[in-house]
Amino acid sequence: MMAACTKKQRVDECIDRISNLHECLILRILSCLPTKDAMRTSVLSKKWINLWTLISNLYFDDSGFSPTKRQKGSFVKFVNRVLLHHSNSTIQSFKLIALDCYDTHQCYVDAWITAALNQQVQKLHIDYMWSTNISPHSLFQCQSLVELKLKLPMCQLRILASVCLPNLKFLSLSRISLKSYSSFPFRSDFSTLKEEVTLSFPVLRVFKSKGCGWLMQNVCLHVPLLERLVFSVSNLDFFSLKSFARTFKICTSRPKVFAFKIEDGFHHLKGIVKDIVLSDPSSSSEATLEISGKATFDKVRFSSPVCMLLKQFNQMRYLKFGNVQIPFWAKDDFVNLPEFKNVRQLQIGKVSGEILLGLLLKLPILETLVLNKELSEFDKMVLDSASLPHCVVSSLKVVKFGVLDGKEHELSLAKFLMENGAVLEQMSFSLSQTLKNDSSKTAVEKIKRQLLSFEKCSSFSFIKFSDV
Repeated sequence: MMAACTKKQRVDECIDRISNLHECLILRILSCLPTKDAMRTSVLSKKWINLWTLISNLYFDDSGFSPTKRQKGSFVKFVNRVLLHHSNSTIQSFKLIALDCYDTHQCYVDAWITAALNQQVQKLHIDYMWSTNISPHSLFQCQSLVELKLKLPMCQLRILASVCLPNLKFLSLSRISLKSYSSFPFRSDFSTLKEEVTLSFPVLRVFKSKGCGWLMQNVCLHVPLLERLVFSVSNLDFFSLKSFARTFKICTSRPKVFAFKIEDGFHHLKGIVKDIVLSDPSSSSEATLEISGKATFDKVRFSSPVCMLLKQFNQMRYLKFGNVQIPFWAKDDFVNLPEFKNVRQLQIGKVSGEILLGLLLKLPILETLVLNKELSEFDKMVLDSASLPHCVVSSLKVVKFGVLDGKEHELSLAKFLMENGAVLEQMSFSLSQTLKNDSSKTAVEKIKRQLLSFEKCSSFSFIKFSDV
């Protein structure tokens, strides 16, 4: 009996269960594999010889080929063979990641992209590190595109004066120089260059631009359903030097997030925000404005562009300064900011007490204050002489100290907020690693007791401690 069971198990193990699946299921499995691996299944049996030609996802990555093979054209032959024999009428996803240069003599990359576009591709991802020419007509007139990601550091892409992609939901452009020209693509002179471009994406949800050069007079972006807009600039990006030199008009209804990220220098931020215009400022009433960056700032490079950005998005609901450290000398610029009547949550990095109080004076209905970094040194006398922000006595419910070192100016600010927070419900402190490492347990407990001893204006507030 045992022998019979064992024999039956062996028979079951020999059954080719995958080949017996319905063809649509097999194709779905193959479409999840890198195209190179899917193509290898053709040697399994006669049934599998042509199955790979019907897959809906094409994924090409030349890192799987040795440098010698890439130089000999093996990767080019592989991609050309796949596209030549691919018999599915549509492509759901086309992804190309190329480390080597394939456009020295022939525009292979453009031909591959055009082939995908001709098969009504929905998701197009191109990551190519070398100079290439891409035909803008087939790219920006492809009605089937739902997702478009282009990372082309050496590419100068010319786009039509009017572009409409009715089904595009996600757009990411990285390190591309964009120029505009009219609908006459075969003219070699620059008389066709247009000073204004209109980009219409009726269902776009996410738009990301990193280190792109928008080399045109005006850009008008029609994105009524936009949820997230991200502009990222770096000193390392060549085209960032000329990014957003003129007007960038955004027409949207109810965006959720506007994010401006400066990776290593705020001197480019001025170029980004100089003339960014919301067609309807009230459209940002439910949005979060995020400003983040890593840099050493001077007065010209920080205050002016940041304040211009804040004024443009003065209807926002949430304001977040990521890793930005607002220097002391910026206080004069912040004094001249308008009131932000809708902001309910403020997250801020390293900041002095003077600037923080100045901002609180501009936020009459603020409910949550999050201090992500340690506070800069400031004279605690500032708290005694400053005007009491309206939000502190009427709306501020939650205060979070992200990093507490137990310094006198930090304790002074905590005491100020406790004594005046009429509706304060919670104040939390995250003890820094420095405090825990450099202080004895007794010293830590002393700081906790000191915080707990402060008089509280609201009888409903409580204090919470945690580790960073």
